[in-house]
Amino acid sequence: MKTEIAKQIVTGEFVPPVAVTPTVLSAFWRQRMGELFPAETVLFDTKTMGQLAVFIRKIGEDRALPAVAFALKNWADFRYKANLELTGLEVAPRVPAIGFMLRHRAILISVMDACD
Repeated sequence: MKTEIAKQIVTGEFVPPVAVTPTVLSAFWRQRMGELFPAETVLFDTKTMGQLAVFIRKIGEDRALPAVAFALKNWADFRYKANLELTGLEVAPRVPAIGFMLRHRAILISVMDACD
């Protein structure tokens, strides 16, 4: 069941039974990070939960979960594309970070759409 839902989220076919809130998104993030980056510890403080809320608002509730699923699964590709477009000294984090995804959400959406 979990695997089927994860596949639906990644392909964009999943319609969550509840509203996508920062709490729902953080729970999904923790689960997927545990599967994809098991050595990394995920902590959600007030700032991070706020960033999740802004991410949902900016990207849209309907795209937030698929975007996070895509970014976590394809982090290396997203990182690479973001680094190509970055100006200044910012370097993409080695592991997924919501702040980086929030700042570069247009690149994330572009990479997602190119893979459709």
